[in-house]
Amino acid sequence: MYKANVKIFLATFLAISGVTSCIDEDYDLDKDIDKTVNIGGDELAAPIGDTEKIFIKDMLPLEENGMLKTDADGFYYIETENMNFSQTVSVDEIYFSAPKASSTELDFGTIPQNQGAPSVTMELPETTETDVDLGTITLPDEVESIEYVAFEAVAEITISMEGTAAREIDIDELNMTIPDWIETDSDSRINISGRLANNSELTETINIRGIDIAGNDDIDNGSNVLDLNGTFTYDGRISIDKDDIYEEGGSIVLTADVQIRPASGGSEITVTEIQGTLDMAYEQESERIDLGISEELSSGDYTLDLIGASLYLNLDNGSPLDINIEGRIATYGRSGEELSNVGFALPEIPASSASMYLVSQEGGDEGDYEGVQVNGFDELFFRLPSSAGMDVTITSNSYCTIIPGSEYDVNADYFLRVPVKFGSDLDMSYDFTLDNLQESLGKVNIENSEVTLFATLEAMIPAKLSLSAKAMDLIGNEVEGIEISFDGKDVLEIAPQTGIIEQEISINIRQTQDGALENTDGLAFSINISEGNGNAVNSEDYLLLKDISVMIPGGINIEIK
Repeated sequence: MYKANVKIFLATFLAISGVTSCIDEDYDLDKDIDKTVNIGGDELAAPIGDTEKIFIKDMLPLEENGMLKTDADGFYYIETENMNFSQTVSVDEIYFSAPKASSTELDFGTIPQNQGAPSVTMELPETTETDVDLGTITLPDEVESIEYVAFEAVAEITISMEGTAAREIDIDELNMTIPDWIETDSDSRINISGRLANNSELTETINIRGIDIAGNDDIDNGSNVLDLNGTFTYDGRISIDKDDIYEEGGSIVLTADVQIRPASGGSEITVTEIQGTLDMAYEQESERIDLGISEELSSGDYTLDLIGASLYLNLDNGSPLDINIEGRIATYGRSGEELSNVGFALPEIPASSASMYLVSQEGGDEGDYEGVQVNGFDELFFRLPSSAGMDVTITSNSYCTIIPGSEYDVNADYFLRVPVKFGSDLDMSYDFTLDNLQESLGKVNIENSEVTLFATLEAMIPAKLSLSAKAMDLIGNEVEGIEISFDGKDVLEIAPQTGIIEQEISINIRQTQDGALENTDGLAFSINISEGNGNAVNSEDYLLLKDISVMIPGGINIEIK
């Protein structure tokens, strides 16, 4: 409640002493002579003064709790403390054991009759197939679908000949074809050639770089256990010199052994890289943040339609994935009930990048912040909530390169900022009084049934103002039998304007019951503030009644004693 003391300084009281000092003692003033003097004639006007400024900071019971702030120019805004959400995905180092060697017999058949030729040529009668086990790789659960697994390994192919019908042979062309999903330094068709003696070996080594799982039906890339089994095929041709044959009609059988081993030695092969997807699925519900709104403001007596709220997000995507972030902000009343909520989705955030986004109703950019427009965002603060909270979901559908033994982080700092701007559905009220009218008016005999106050209303409040009043007696009760009007209307309305406005007003106080005006000691004003124009609210915005004067129709009658 705001009170302004008012005194009427009437020059007429100075005249009273002048009248009584000029009495002629030859006249008997006790005889039937009218002892009243009228001052003012048709009307009497006298100045009263000004009220003090009523500031918006007095009208809004906002708590100073660190979240309600004013900028350098005094404009109000609510800003939450920095909050954070983060997701860390750890990918353990991955090893798998080198498998046992696989062995395949290559039967070239029997040595035909030489018939005097210097040598014999023999071919494998048909392509020989054999299953080769490259081992089993168990991937962490964080690794989802897989396209490629890289590791450093060596495939050693050993060709030997034992107990055959020839002392030596020439391997003209022995082709080993490996599955095309095994990546090597050479072609998938490997040629081995050279001279091979009985009870000896011929060795060829190839480097294996990894396995390409994409499009390979032999490996289940939806599983975290990869069984690397493949079919190797052989075809080829050999020749034997006549002098090296000691048993015509005898058989020629070669043995092909394939051994997969680590390139650096040891018994375990290290996975160096995976191309696939990481499970970044993440959900977080933040703790509710007290916005520092007083219980009075959030009790339902006020409808503070605040507009221009923004969510500021600083994102650091330390993962090798393009990620998607969706959120849901909700506001809550003092009893914990949900008042409003709105969802939003950010643009896809590139892998290994930093991004800054500003989510708001308008969606405009601000500095380095990229705007994200969300319809209904301002509805979160239609009625000032007591607290707010945000749920976040992180997902990704992109493939990436994953390095085992690494950690991948997604971090975000965010805060809410709500400038105090009155929206079109604003509805709030404030009361103030003008007191001690009786101190002045009670000293004179007002025979008329009404008086009028004139004033200039000066205001700098970005909203519509509606002013009404009622008469009060000495102890603060409403006086019956008094009608108060503003320029002939029960309520004075001033449309929303920008900057300082000044408007001349008249306040007519008329009694409808005898003696009501004499019992009037003050005026209790109620100002309703509505229909905000969207301009920012400053703590120094104010309302003022100035140059107040009183006009009494017919003047006043003073009884001379």
